[in-house]
Amino acid sequence: MPSPLTDTQEMRLDFLGIGSQKSGTTSLNAYLRDHPQIRLIGGEAHFFDNEKDPWPPPNWDSYHSRVPAADDNQGGVPVRGEITPIYLYWQPCLERIRDYNPEIRLILLLRNPVDRAYSHWAMETRAGKESLGFSEAIRSEDERLDQSPQKQHRVYSYAARGLYHAQLERLLQLFSRKQLLIIKSEEFFRNPERAMGEVHQFLNVQTVATANKHHCRPGHYSSPMGKDDWYYLYTKLGSDIEKLEALLGWDCSDWKRPNRELAGNG
Repeated sequence: MPSPLTDTQEMRLDFLGIGSQKSGTTSLNAYLRDHPQIRLIGGEAHFFDNEKDPWPPPNWDSYHSRVPAADDNQGGVPVRGEITPIYLYWQPCLERIRDYNPEIRLILLLRNPVDRAYSHWAMETRAGKESLGFSEAIRSEDERLDQSPQKQHRVYSYAARGLYHAQLERLLQLFSRKQLLIIKSEEFFRNPERAMGEVHQFLNVQTVATANKHHCRPGHYSSPMGKDDWYYLYTKLGSDIEKLEALLGWDCSDWKRPNRELAGNG
């Protein structure tokens, strides 16, 4: 059960960006900050995936206090939110979010899951959190997850985070479809103005032009993904992709072939 809110109901956040990691959420954060009506917690709050402190928290003051104050000169009712992309993947989060605000709106960016896995591995390698090469890391993932609580891991979840259909099934057991805005990452980057127009409409704020082109943290790879690794991951993710297409009515044919920029001849 959620703990009682010590602030007024109006202090609760209106929306969350919950995933997926390495799918454009940093760029989405930057675009949202450009909007005068939106108040966004800085960085990734990691509030609902905090496993260090007891849940639920004794109160929500520390969370709400991180929302920037509204500027009276900018007009309009402020819309409050935050973006932490692990929320979609980390299983305890969704029930915690539902208990916090059953009416909350949720934004999801979903990237080609094979490309996402490679980008995830490259990030963890640069950060010094992954010592294995990509081929060994993805082939060791199931064993690593089996050794982790709830078979989840914040670092070694390269393929697991890309099982979008399975994650959406959990999500739709707790929230109505109208509370979700799900955008394909490739379309977000191809036409950010149109995508942000959908976001603004979803959040019931004024549609404003995306004057700045935000593409934060573009991937940099020392070498391309080998085709053997691409096919290995696709055997794990292909069935989930097809289920996602049926669920959302998407065409994911571009996810079913190697990305030339990521897949080499190895």
